[in-house]
Amino acid sequence: MSARTLTTRALRLGLLLVPLLLGACSRGGTPTTTGTPPPATPAAQLPTPIVGSIARQGTPVPVGPAPSPATVDYGTIKLIPQWQGLGVPQYPGATRLDFSAASGSSVSNAGTMLFQTTDPPDRVLAYYLGVLPQSGYRKVNANGLQIVEVSSKATVTVNAVKLNGGSHIIIMVTDPTG
Repeated sequence: MSARTLTTRALRLGLLLVPLLLGACSRGGTPTTTGTPPPATPAAQLPTPIVGSIARQGTPVPVGPAPSPATVDYGTIKLIPQWQGLGVPQYPGATRLDFSAASGSSVSNAGTMLFQTTDPPDRVLAYYLGVLPQSGYRKVNANGLQIVEVSSKATVTVNAVKLNGGSHIIIMVTDPTG
């Protein structure tokens, strides 16, 4: 496996762990100081700046509110070929870097796609907040890092993270939830 592939997969895994880590950090509670510290988790060993800094320093990255939805002309969007039947669009001008299929899903071609764009994360999230409702999705959750939208066909999770003067976009398509 090439170094680029390993880096891409590590980044994707790290970005998917960010919401879990943030959720765990936001639950509060009193930390314990007795006993031996837990072993290092895979997230602590990933070379991504966001996950690495959370795991090493133990402080959450501040997550702001979701941006306002962008106005998107549905006639101009380009659907992702693997998810065309689900109405999942590709971010304009983004370059696809990777796709990992998920097994055991009722959704055809369920999985995770990684894209790169020169636009900032808030613009990416605003786009998806504006365009997914036009494909029949409704917002379940949204913040400054991630949106989750669901339809009768699938759940779409979009993560956008600032990286190298642009953004990496991770789109996960899974079974529909409630």
